[in-house]
Amino acid sequence: MEVKLNIKPIDFNFGDYLSQGFEILKKNYGKYLGAFLITILMSIIPFCALLAFGNFYKFCHKTFNGEPAEASDIFNFEDFLTYFYLQLIIFGAIIVFEIPLLLIIFLSHQASESFSFLIPIYALGLVIFSFYFIIKGFYMPALISVANVKDVKTAWKMSQTMTSGNAWNILLFAFVISFLSQIGIILCFIGVLLTLPYNYVCQFLAYEDAIKQIQFDEIEEIGTI
Repeated sequence: MEVKLNIKPIDFNFGDYLSQGFEILKKNYGKYLGAFLITILMSIIPFCALLAFGNFYKFCHKTFNGEPAEASDIFNFEDFLTYFYLQLIIFGAIIVFEIPLLLIIFLSHQASESFSFLIPIYALGLVIFSFYFIIKGFYMPALISVANVKDVKTAWKMSQTMTSGNAWNILLFAFVISFLSQIGIILCFIGVLLTLPYNYVCQFLAYEDAIKQIQFDEIEEIGTI
């Protein structure tokens, strides 16, 4: 189903995603956990990791909105080509940016390490550049899986606009939920079964809220005519 979108910067409700994530996970923990475990299983399949988590967000969207959804829906290859192209772009970018780093390392060894000072500088620049694309592409899974945007370039441009003014909030959000996930690792396997699903449910809530903010309200639109 095609969703009409009004792309704009998103009001990022950081605290709501964290608190609501715990609440909805608590109400239907078994269903979300089952879907998450299947997501992990599917992500092992080559070139299916992004697709698996995209399908998990789609599953969460249906469940959250009271629509029929089964954990088996994770094994849906409808969006495979879109995510496949996205992964090819990511892999290509990694290769392109790794080449200068390898060249610097090679030159530093060949020239008595006179180029070695460039290694940490380039590595730092690479990290900053990576974070930029991760933040600016934050909403791409929501646009592809929930809003049915099938063109990677279009999804990227939309996500850029939606994240405008929210870079630090998104970065902090990512750090917080990642930290909470690490607590699960510290608490061993049982903790992981709670904190990892919580991580991705919170991400889903950020996506869900964003999609709702950019959807046209047709009733309100008609009322203004």
